[in-house]
Amino acid sequence: MKKYLLFFSVLLVFSACKKDALNGYEISYLINFEIDAGLPNFQEHYYTQFNIPTDFQAQLNARGYTMEQVTRVEAKFLNLDLISPNGASYNYLDRARLFISGDGLPDIEIGYLEPVPSNVGSRMSFIPNNADLLNYLKEDNFNLILAIKPLFSSPFTSFNRAGISFQVLVDE
Repeated sequence: MKKYLLFFSVLLVFSACKKDALNGYEISYLINFEIDAGLPNFQEHYYTQFNIPTDFQAQLNARGYTMEQVTRVEAKFLNLDLISPNGASYNYLDRARLFISGDGLPDIEIGYLEPVPSNVGSRMSFIPNNADLLNYLKEDNFNLILAIKPLFSSPFTSFNRAGISFQVLVDE
């Protein structure tokens, strides 16, 4: 009886360890934001970059996939780098969030960092959520919204670059 129980336990473990049938690729964007100096603290401020070309269909074609094969698109890496002034930090922020929007589509949060660590430095790495973003990327353009809430007013205007990577999942 113990032999059969052990055999079925091993069989159950190996049957649960099958390879995921989904494959895919990453698509990345670099988006610039300028954040003003002297923002009032304890309220959220929004910065939007409009009409970012997706080039989604061209990316699919280049990789030999069709739109029908795409099952899902998720945020994978979301970073915001403080480019200038040199040596500045995001330590004046309490919270930062990224949203995506599109024509006729609701704004949805794709990543957040709350609270922003006091030792954050010049790069914030957001925690991505698992929302399906396919409807946003299959359009010609999307909008990216940065929402920040300062702890105290920033003494400088900053030039920032968002590095966004999406994982495109396809069924082969």
